[in-house]
Amino acid sequence: MRVVGFLLMAQCLLMSSSLGLAAARTLLQDQTTLSLPPIPTAEPIGTAPQTNVTGVAGNTTAPMQNSTAPPTSTPAPIPTSVPLPTTAMPATSASAPPTSTPAATPPPPAAVPYCTADIQPGTVWSNYDGTYMSVVNIYMVNYGSIDIPTPWTFSIMNPDYLEVFQTWNWESSGIDSAGKATGYANQYWQTVMASGRNQVNIGAIFKGSSPQNFYPRAITVNGQPCYIQQLR
Repeated sequence: MRVVGFLLMAQCLLMSSSLGLAAARTLLQDQTTLSLPPIPTAEPIGTAPQTNVTGVAGNTTAPMQNSTAPPTSTPAPIPTSVPLPTTAMPATSASAPPTSTPAATPPPPAAVPYCTADIQPGTVWSNYDGTYMSVVNIYMVNYGSIDIPTPWTFSIMNPDYLEVFQTWNWESSGIDSAGKATGYANQYWQTVMASGRNQVNIGAIFKGSSPQNFYPRAITVNGQPCYIQQLR
């Protein structure tokens, strides 16, 4: 009885398997007839997709399609910032604040000689022609800051002078119509030293038109006027 039951069970299983295979075959035929697309499977990034198609008539595997990855777009280079043209500013030097300029000190006066002529008139006498004559002594002193070295020129003037005679310690060059007698001194000892350190005596005999007017009106040394005063 057990053997008979086992055989019945095996027969039932075979029949079920046959029915299952028939149903599956019918389903596959319908899928082929409808040409349903296969369900795509996810592929890893960077690899070409593979398609496995199994037909009804057999297990047919489609060859792998090696698809080339689409070219990647090369990003355009980002332009670097172009420096804007700048206008060169002139370099300015830091200047010190203006300072008050002190007033210029005037230069000291130039060193000049300062001549003084001390006059000593002599006795007056008359001539037969109505003219007069007198001795005039002159003592030269220099109170300036520099010496008056020889040779130096000399002039003495009085409108009443007519002639000059017998000079000493200077050489006369004559007298003009205005009563001006000129000459020069050229001996080394006739240097008139500065600061009044010496006194140089010169003189002459003058002929004049008046017995009371032999005092000189002007005396110069090297063209510079001298201070005239009467010697007491």
